[in-house]
Amino acid sequence: MPEAIDSINLGFLSDSERELVLDVLRRDEELRLVEEQRVRKLKTELQEVKRKGAKLGSGNYSEHSCGRCQEPLSRLTV
Repeated sequence: MPEAIDSINLGFLSDSERELVLDVLRRDEELRLVEEQRVRKLKTELQEVKRKGAKLGSGNYSEHSCGRCQEPLSRLTV
């Protein structure tokens, strides 16, 4: 639990209100941790794409693929 929870004065609240506030703060902390993990995963994926780099001139790639990830590109029709 973050230190901020300990420094909040909840003395003026009833017991049930206090528990509700603390439950919200606990849930907020859980969501923050999940979000931090998601961001770390996205950063790792981005670093992997950067590491792979763009198409090399010597490679035999399709004209219709992404230069970064080599995924096939879809056709745009009008």
